[in-house]
Amino acid sequence: MKRFVMIVGAGASVPYFEPILTTDSLTAALVDAAKWSDLLNRYDSHAQGANSIQPAAVNGLLGRMRQALPDGNFEDYIEIIDRIASYGLDATSAKIQSATIRLLNGCLPICPMHTWTAVPFLARQLLFEHISLKHSSETSSGYPSLVRSLSSLLGYLAAQGPLSVACFNYDDVLPEAVQSATVPLSDGFEGGPFDPGKYLAAPHVVAYMHGQARFVAGQKSTCMCASIDEANRERFQRLYSHTGDEAAYVREAATSYTFNTSMVTGRDKDSAFDANPYSAYYQRLASDLRTADRVIVIGFSFGDRHIVRLLMNFLRLNPANRLLVVDYHPSPVEMMASFTNTGSLLHRALSAFDIDSLPLHGNFAQHTYANQSGIDDLNRTGCAEIYPRLVFYKEGFASFLGEYAAALSLLGI
Repeated sequence: MKRFVMIVGAGASVPYFEPILTTDSLTAALVDAAKWSDLLNRYDSHAQGANSIQPAAVNGLLGRMRQALPDGNFEDYIEIIDRIASYGLDATSAKIQSATIRLLNGCLPICPMHTWTAVPFLARQLLFEHISLKHSSETSSGYPSLVRSLSSLLGYLAAQGPLSVACFNYDDVLPEAVQSATVPLSDGFEGGPFDPGKYLAAPHVVAYMHGQARFVAGQKSTCMCASIDEANRERFQRLYSHTGDEAAYVREAATSYTFNTSMVTGRDKDSAFDANPYSAYYQRLASDLRTADRVIVIGFSFGDRHIVRLLMNFLRLNPANRLLVVDYHPSPVEMMASFTNTGSLLHRALSAFDIDSLPLHGNFAQHTYANQSGIDDLNRTGCAEIYPRLVFYKEGFASFLGEYAAALSLLGI
């Protein structure tokens, strides 16, 4: 029996949408003034004067962020929005990181009767609504068959041993695949609020580590709706509802306030794991990585340090442990060049698993990678063991789904 951990990153969603769902598209949505205008109109109607938000203040901040960080992405911008909102909650708190205020020249865009408190919630709501739009009108022609193939992959792995899936995407691809998998995977909800006891005891699990478009985080508990559209409506309706479990949009944190409730984003994600479901998800992933003997990483950039730290010792724990990285690398791989290029996927992957040197042949002046035959196999076939116990599949996730059994055989599966 094998024990599997599967890491699902943003690259795994690429074949499911056309145009593809990217960081750039989420960033463009976040700074879209028309989207904010529509959202703020609905917010104003719902809030009925509570925590008033002025469009001029929001648009002013969006403009200043883009000037200060022209190459920033949605996570950079939401981090600033969160810090500004923290400052608005308590401008004297020692928790507030002043670098953000200095970045914006110390001047917040202030408007009469304006409050920043709910702006982080609305920024996340805007992204969820953009994802819903992608699902309703911009899925790829192969979407249904690709979801079935992903469901088949989940069933194939779970039939051979305990499977723990950690997903870092907000979209609905994985939830749809899980629903039709032949082996049940627990996300901890089971038709009601999140239950950490049931989740931690389940043999096969799926964790939405950075939140999910179906999540509705309340003051008392988090639930998972049947669809993204239902969650978008429910999340909005429960804001300021005074029902005893109204939508949660801010929590205390160690270095600031955190607004990571239904969606975990921004640059500082650690504080989100102080509350369920994220606490139980992190606990289970750490435990499963300790006992797993096969890790499959799909479309993950190795940029999230709170996750990379869990991967670091995997290959050292047991000499029988093996790793598969699935990504799209259309050009031929050159191992020496990839290893020394800190921006390359292979460099980040090797670093994540604490591989800091390569076995070489030759002398100091002229040397070659010791496993060049593996690199040659990779460039010829698209999949090969390129480092001891590390297999790389370079043809992209859609191709992998069509031949995963052959690729997994290189892991002894």
